[in-house]
Amino acid sequence: MLAAMPPPPTTPPDQGESRIRARGDACPGALRLHPAADGGLARLRLPAGLLTGRQLRALSVAAERLGDGSLSITSRGNVELRGLADGCGPALAELLREAGLLPSDTHERVRNIVASPLAGLDGYGGPDGYGGPDGYDGRDGRREGGGRGGQGGYGGRDGRDRRDRRDGRDENGRAESGGRGGRDGRYEQRGRDGRYEQRGRDENREQGGRGGPDVRSWARELDALLCASERAAGLSGRFLFALDDGRCDVAGLGADVTLLAARGGRGDGPGDERVELRIGRHAFRVRAADAARAALAAAEAFLAAADEAGTGAWRVRELPEGQDIAVGAELERAGVAATPRHPAPCADAPAPGTGPSTPGTGPSTPGTDPSAPEPGSGPAPPGPAGPGAGPLPGIVEGPDGWAVSVLAPLGRLTVAQSRELLPAPADEVRLTPWRGSVVPGFADRGAARARLDALRRAGFVTGTGSPWYGVGACTGRPGCARSLADVRADVRADIGEYLRAGARAGTAPGPGGLPVYWSGCERRCGRPQHDHVDVVATGDGAYRVTARGTAVPVPSRAELGDTIATARTSATK
Repeated sequence: MLAAMPPPPTTPPDQGESRIRARGDACPGALRLHPAADGGLARLRLPAGLLTGRQLRALSVAAERLGDGSLSITSRGNVELRGLADGCGPALAELLREAGLLPSDTHERVRNIVASPLAGLDGYGGPDGYGGPDGYDGRDGRREGGGRGGQGGYGGRDGRDRRDRRDGRDENGRAESGGRGGRDGRYEQRGRDGRYEQRGRDENREQGGRGGPDVRSWARELDALLCASERAAGLSGRFLFALDDGRCDVAGLGADVTLLAARGGRGDGPGDERVELRIGRHAFRVRAADAARAALAAAEAFLAAADEAGTGAWRVRELPEGQDIAVGAELERAGVAATPRHPAPCADAPAPGTGPSTPGTGPSTPGTDPSAPEPGSGPAPPGPAGPGAGPLPGIVEGPDGWAVSVLAPLGRLTVAQSRELLPAPADEVRLTPWRGSVVPGFADRGAARARLDALRRAGFVTGTGSPWYGVGACTGRPGCARSLADVRADVRADIGEYLRAGARAGTAPGPGGLPVYWSGCERRCGRPQHDHVDVVATGDGAYRVTARGTAVPVPSRAELGDTIATARTSATK
């Protein structure tokens, strides 16, 4: 039997939005297309954001032949195809099946799994296990630099989480501040010419990467279990699983079920390492070998609770206050040994440098519009990697090779850009919940640098000095009939002025300011969960700007760039 559950925290991190749903969700899928204003919309779930080269080529072909010639990366690391012609559904489904992208017709919309994008690539972790929820250094879970990373960084004296720039200049040649971090460089991010190089030198390998678990294997197993479970077919297309390797990146994205590699979680042998399972108020310590089965059991426990409540809840946070989720009993039925515990403090933690969420800047509330973007993280935060923050753009160096990390401006790739990600040396491209891409498997730094330079020329964001870094936007016109503006066109028109305004104000793009998110209406679909500069269309070409819940005056439309540039940095002071 399971041990008695310790008293839960008084305020669960993801419950309290109780509502009554009169119908099932209408989220688009690969088979259920949504008739958007700009044509059909298909949303393809990619567990852990993983694509082989063949699969990415297949998506490019689908976008070129059937859609508008672009791939949109969502805030869950999935892909949307837009502008699809009427009647193209069967041809799209056949193309996806041939590429291995549609393993189950009945479960294709419930395969919502995000995972730490750099897992196994950058040497994250430490000799006592995986790293974990009480800290990021992996050895004893403590940061030595004063609270969250000390002054100006995350590491501290020994540099297990170290970030600095070697020549002190960003991508556009502007002077940057000095380095952050420590002495032995077990985890460091350096940047030459403003492009970050993220290094990991720890020599202790667990699964799938030195010092960290192979969350990709969890994702593959969980995906197979979901597709084999008749009960799981009843999950909403909005229900989300997060698989975190201990660095607390995807653990901060408000998932319904989270697997978090635990600090000091090493066991007696392979598969015996410990993982924390979280759902609502509940947290359990389970073996890594049981992680995927535990996640499925938690999801099935939610389904039972939703049926009992009778409110048609799509997500855990929508269950009525006081509605219990019998996770322990479901784990026992699944044969998963589990120890109840309190959730560790990094859950839903804000990205360093942004602080906690403020009213009006939380995750998008799922509405009635099925074409609304998936609720999630929004654009990559312009702070260093940490809780709720994605990989920085640049070169990633690990004990087994190099990778490159890039971002797509506004999360949208042209077909030509998608092909620039190939060939993938490891036959793998990882799409991230921050609308980026990680390409691993380069044998040396020179090869990684050459690919990064090619991707920069193709229009990707390859360094934090890019004016596109930390900038996101909803679909806007003409794709969304609700939108009051073509926000993406307005962003493109204003990006040069924004950069010039930032230079005048001393607030050039970089890892010190808040993200910026443009929305075409008050719904603000896809906006970040955490603090950001909120730019919302009000009609007649005007926009309202808010930073951390405080309205920022916009003297005139011509001064919008100045206003945003100033708000992005002044709100962090």
